[in-house]
Amino acid sequence: MSTSTTVPPVLRTTPRDASRAFRLLDALGPGPTTGAGGDPSGIATYSQVGAQFGCQLGWTMLPTYPLMCAIQQITAQIGRVTGRGLATRVVALSAFGLLVSNVV
Repeated sequence: MSTSTTVPPVLRTTPRDASRAFRLLDALGPGPTTGAGGDPSGIATYSQVGAQFGCQLGWTMLPTYPLMCAIQQITAQIGRVTGRGLATRVVALSAFGLLVSNVV
């Protein structure tokens, strides 16, 4: 008896189709995956905040966006030079200080 299974025609892809899909995913970058934020608690929180404040907090995007870009740039440079991420460097440089500040 043969136990081989056949792939339905809908699920079959050619290398050309696969490369097209990979080019699309490459063009989109990691945003659709990492920025999804679809956890139930987050959806409930965002809905409540949106219902309470509406667009009143939209002005905060102007001063915070350059700061977010600066942190990303600094983190990328730290990672390029040290080969480790920002959190690893912070822990390595101040593990004792973090321990003391958390205990006290």
